[in-house]
Amino acid sequence: MSIIDSTKTIVGLGKGLHDSSVCASFNGEIKYAKYERQFYVKHGQAPEAWYWEVLKKWGINYPDFLVYTDQGDIGLTPRLPANDEPYIKINNNYYLLDHHLAHLWSNIEFDESKQAVCIDGRGSGNNSILIKTDKLYRFKAYTPAIVFIRLGQYMGLIKPEEFGNAAGKVMGLISYGKCDEALYQKLKNLPLEHVSNFCYIAFKENNKEWQNILATVDKVCFDFVKTVFLKTDIKKEIFYSGGVALNVQWNTLLHKIGYCLNINPAPYDGGLSIGAVRWAHHFLGIKQPSFKNFPYIQEPYDNN
Repeated sequence: MSIIDSTKTIVGLGKGLHDSSVCASFNGEIKYAKYERQFYVKHGQAPEAWYWEVLKKWGINYPDFLVYTDQGDIGLTPRLPANDEPYIKINNNYYLLDHHLAHLWSNIEFDESKQAVCIDGRGSGNNSILIKTDKLYRFKAYTPAIVFIRLGQYMGLIKPEEFGNAAGKVMGLISYGKCDEALYQKLKNLPLEHVSNFCYIAFKENNKEWQNILATVDKVCFDFVKTVFLKTDIKKEIFYSGGVALNVQWNTLLHKIGYCLNINPAPYDGGLSIGAVRWAHHFLGIKQPSFKNFPYIQEPYDNN
């Protein structure tokens, strides 16, 4: 049973390659800040100093417990899970948390008793998919998120270093095409990496049917998503997170199949700091904090 302890200052840092954020639970309240919103840098990655400047503004210099995700300032610390470790203790009160676990806990209704799915682009270590039923299952796979990122690059919508901007742009274009059933039959049984390679050739040739190719590949990618959900119990609620959970069209189709999805407004990397804070409360056996006005808990900024 969780105990109530509002005296601890608990900090979560979402330190992925994009959508950097910081969250803190202290004095019975929640604070949250996202780098993108302060500096208007789409999917911005924050420098290390930014996290500590925000915390200092909140009056936090030395948190009682800090959890962060992904690479940070600890040198060669690996992306987790390394050797199947879901977290690494850095020192007495600093912990590095598996990226996917932070995604799961970013849903403010999630707890260890719940069924969950996380489908990401790269995700944790060499894994891109996490499924939680009675156990945790991790999979290495070339996911739809990677396909969409590659599509954005092949079409010239983004520069190679702007991968965070790709998926949304590609999703916005899919509705302009129609699925080519003959092409779908050729692609549907291929690994997604091969589908991506096909698109590279097609766009290099300036294929005039690229809109239809997008719509066709979208259907192939959704087939992949369905195979992931087949590993879950359709009769139980599924807490869904990760970048792929932002695809509203696929979520609607999953709902029509019969899956009951619970998706909070921050299933992407911008919610990692929230997940880190909630995981910390679970780890410490402390009652989960109340996220009032979630997800509109962004701190106001004055850059003058």
